[in-house]
Amino acid sequence: MNSKLRTCAAAITALFIVALTPLAASATFPGDNGRIIFNQGEFEAPIFLTSMEPDGSDVTRLTGTARNAFGPSWDPDGSRFIYSRESIDGNLDLFTRDADGSNETRVTDTNGHEFDVAFGPDGNQAVFEKCGLQCDLFKIDLTTLTQTRLTDTRADESAPDWSVDDVIVFERAPRRGDVETFTMDPDGTNLVRLTDNEGQDLLPSWSPDGDEIVYSRCGQAFNCDLFTMNADGSNKDRVTDTRGDEFGAKFSPSGLSFVVTRSRGEGRSDLFRMRTNGSNVRRLTDTPNKFEVDADWQPIVET
Repeated sequence: MNSKLRTCAAAITALFIVALTPLAASATFPGDNGRIIFNQGEFEAPIFLTSMEPDGSDVTRLTGTARNAFGPSWDPDGSRFIYSRESIDGNLDLFTRDADGSNETRVTDTNGHEFDVAFGPDGNQAVFEKCGLQCDLFKIDLTTLTQTRLTDTRADESAPDWSVDDVIVFERAPRRGDVETFTMDPDGTNLVRLTDNEGQDLLPSWSPDGDEIVYSRCGQAFNCDLFTMNADGSNKDRVTDTRGDEFGAKFSPSGLSFVVTRSRGEGRSDLFRMRTNGSNVRRLTDTPNKFEVDADWQPIVET
C-alpha cells in the first residue's frame, strides 16, 4: 500500500489536512436527524466504526478491530451504510452493513484500493475513489456490482459526494498547484470548477436539498476553516474562523446543523456540532489520546 493509502487506513486524523490527503466521503440526504456514524481510533491501533446519538450519547461500536474500517456513508433511507475495510491482502475494499452493524456484505474485491465512498440519491449506486498509480473516481451499481470510470486525468480526484439533485462534487489535486473543488454529472460529463484561489479547498459535501456545499479552506499554514457556497460556486461564506482546524463537515438531514471534526493537534481530534452559521457549538466527543473523525449523519425517513 502506498504512503497515501497507508495514512488513510491507519490514521484518519487532522494530519490528513497537513498532508493534503483526503478523508473518506459521505453524503447527506433529507429526513429527520438520526444517529451519527464516525471513525474512532488511535495511532498504531485498529480503526473502527462507531455511532452515537446526535447529542453524543449512546456510543456504540459497529465494527470489530481485526481490520481497519473507515469512511462510512449512510444510505439515503438510513437503513445501511457503506464503508472501506482493509482486507487480509492489504487492499482497501468496499463493504455495506445494516444500520446496527450487522449483515456485512462485500461490494468490491480488486487489486486496487477503493475508498472515499458515498451513496447516490437512489441508494442503488455509489461513487468512490480508486487508487493505483493515480486516484480516479468511479461509480458502482450496487445491484450488478458493475463499475464505471468517471475521471481519468493526471491529477488525483477524491472526496466525492453525490447530491439529491444527481450532481457529484469532488476535489481535484494536481501534481502541482492547489486543491480545488469541482462538480460533474454522474456520467463524468459537464465538469464545472467551483473554487479558484491560493488556498486548498477540500472535502466538499452537499446540503440535503442539494442547494449548498460545505467545504474546508486551508491556508498556506494549513489552518482550515469551514465555508459554504451555492451549488454553482457562488455566494462563498466563511462559517468558522478559529485557531484550530475544522474539516470533514456534514449537514444534518434537517439541514440546520453540521457535524464537524476539530483537530486537537498531535493526531487527536473530536467531533462537534454547530448551526450552519457557526453558532451554538457543542462538543460531542472527548476521548484522550484518540481521534474521532469522518462523521456522517443518518437520515430517518418515514415510510
